[in-house]
Amino acid sequence: MAISTPSSIQDPALSTLGSGFQSPPLSLHIASDLHQCIRYMHHLSSITEQSHNDKRLCCEYGIDDFSALDHSLISLSFKCRLSNLEECIRITLLLYSNTALWKTPLYFNWIVALVAELKTALIATDWQLVAAEHTELFLWVVLMGRYAASADVEEVIAWWDLKLRFVVSALGLHEWEHAKLIVKAFFYLEQTYGRAWEGIWNSIILGLGDELQQPEQHPAKHPCSC
Repeated sequence: MAISTPSSIQDPALSTLGSGFQSPPLSLHIASDLHQCIRYMHHLSSITEQSHNDKRLCCEYGIDDFSALDHSLISLSFKCRLSNLEECIRITLLLYSNTALWKTPLYFNWIVALVAELKTALIATDWQLVAAEHTELFLWVVLMGRYAASADVEEVIAWWDLKLRFVVSALGLHEWEHAKLIVKAFFYLEQTYGRAWEGIWNSIILGLGDELQQPEQHPAKHPCSC
């Protein structure tokens, strides 16, 4: 099902949403249909945020617009032969849509299923490539997965924490405000994720301890694929 991308709504506060997908080398690894979904996601995110101040936008865009985007993201895995990288992006976009735009509770079976699907895609991913070229993208991917798994069992949460430690170590960041600048370039809404993601970030930083203080002596370890 094709979706058309309407003209962008100008808002400086939302201008960076999705921008991280538009620059090489990442942009070169994303199929055109997936790029189209990313552009439409940016537009609907802008609508969602600005509708808090302008209720007229709620009248112009209805549930069908959001459903069309989800349908396109779901059907992409059947329509196109996506790489593991693209699969990670596609599933994370679905998690973003459902948690930030649809406001689906994390304990719903649909969220649990998406988290499991994202885990499968991550296990199949080349993590050396992640560390070398796409570390910032995977900060967003893994933070989304870890957040969406918050209502899951401890073993699942522990698996996501392990992946997140790897990405954080590869980036060498300490402060959440610096990390937030990175995830904002993909898809992030402060109202939905702010406190929760900061709490997850701080717990990971606390657990890493000296590893981030002396990165030259503690290189990021390859996470297990189990």
